[in-house]
Amino acid sequence: MSLTEAGVLYYERIAQVLDDLEGADAAIAPMQDAPKGLLRVSAPVTVTLTCLSQAIPGFLARYPELSLDLRMEDRRVDIVEEGFDLAIRGSDRLEDSSLIPRIYVEEDLAAGRLVSVLDDWTPVATTIYAVYPSRRYLQAKLRAFLDFLVQELTDQPIGDPP
Repeated sequence: MSLTEAGVLYYERIAQVLDDLEGADAAIAPMQDAPKGLLRVSAPVTVTLTCLSQAIPGFLARYPELSLDLRMEDRRVDIVEEGFDLAIRGSDRLEDSSLIPRIYVEEDLAAGRLVSVLDDWTPVATTIYAVYPSRRYLQAKLRAFLDFLVQELTDQPIGDPP
């Protein structure tokens, strides 16, 4: 038994495709082993300033072959269309940045140059989500950042500096 002419042609083309896939897998294998390359992240300003900004340098020091392009913006980005690896989103109005000034005026409050008038106000609890395009073929750089987010954001109310 032997292949037809069409079968031989089909086999040769498929064999080439499989070789190309094997080459593609080999090319990205190093990226799967250790976090490296550019990681593009979009995150709300409040979450970044209150929860992540102090911890990010340590994260990057842990992974010296990784670069972080962190866009602080309160709009919902289209992660696929805009080329982000991950977007951090909240379940309520993260665009309300009323907590941000507190970070910058702590020294003035402590020195008595400013007086707090909303001492009985408490921030609304916000559930944080990490949104990324696919769970299949999760790159090491994305896995490492997701683990970092879980560590930094678990049980930390938004608005309370770390």
